[in-house]
Amino acid sequence: MESVCMGNCTAGSNPALSAKDCKNHIISTLQAGQRQRKQREKQDQEAGSQEWVFLQGLDPKTRRLLLEDLKSQDPTRVEETRQLLSCLGPVALPLLMEVIKEEDNVGLRQIASRLLGRLGQEGATLLKRELVLEGIAEQRVRILEAIG
Repeated sequence: MESVCMGNCTAGSNPALSAKDCKNHIISTLQAGQRQRKQREKQDQEAGSQEWVFLQGLDPKTRRLLLEDLKSQDPTRVEETRQLLSCLGPVALPLLMEVIKEEDNVGLRQIASRLLGRLGQEGATLLKRELVLEGIAEQRVRILEAIG
């Protein structure tokens, strides 16, 4: 009785290889598939937790403290806060947009705009969306001043 391998291998076409070799190949192929599937699931879970952090954002107390530091007259505090916001990544997006839309100080809005730009495509997409969808003309003007 001739054995035929059901996997993508040459074991079934080689008469010198036994059914056991073919079976072992199929098992190893299935195990490799399971490892890949587990790795994808793990990556999906990690991505989900990152999305949760983004959606959760910064708590109000932290937001308030960061805003106070950005408004500070102490250049060291301002620079340290800029570095921190830059490191926070997408979590900082809502706070930066708030600064751009709400703050009267043009310089502060420009700082937030530059930080938003460092966040890459996500920041640019959010800024464009806010510019198009913003219903309050004054906030649209502030967005344009910040990026101009």
